Amino acid sequence: MRKPILAVSVTALFLAVSCKHAKTGVTPSSTPGSPKTVTIRVTPDPARPGFFKIAADPDSVNISKRGHEIIKWCVDFASPSDDTLVHIGGFVKEGDPSRKDPFGTLPTDNVFDIAHFDFRCRVKSKEAAPDAMGAYKYNIVFKVRGEDRGNLDPRVIIGD
Repeated sequence: MRKPILAVSVTALFLAVSCKHAKTGVTPSSTPGSPKTVTIRVTPDPARPGFFKIAADPDSVNISKRGHEIIKWCVDFASPSDDTLVHIGGFVKEGDPSRKDPFGTLPTDNVFDIAHFDFRCRVKSKEAAPDAMGAYKYNIVFKVRGEDRGNLDPRVIIGD
């Protein structure tokens, strides 16, 4: 009589443990995807002393809302200092300038000031807003002591 009770007890314990693992093994659907890296290169402009050339690699980046992708900005500048800052903002939809701010839910979610100590890939966007779709131009401005010393207008393309 003890063997059937032991077998039933072991089976019940096995089923209880299996059910618990099945419940905790669920993966949330909003897990962020890998960030897409945009490298901002800042180099002195030989034609204009005190000013800089700005390049973005890639100049156009694609992100997926379904993949919960975000942008990670990295700044490549040979001599960062307390006086240098990269400002990213001014997102405007191509073909519909009334549509702006494709990230997050607030206008402040679409402005990124990257101080010299954050140049090494520490600043990231939020996920694209639910109603954001298509190509958006934006501004990258390199500032020295608060003055604009170079700029570029790349774009981000937000897909489903």
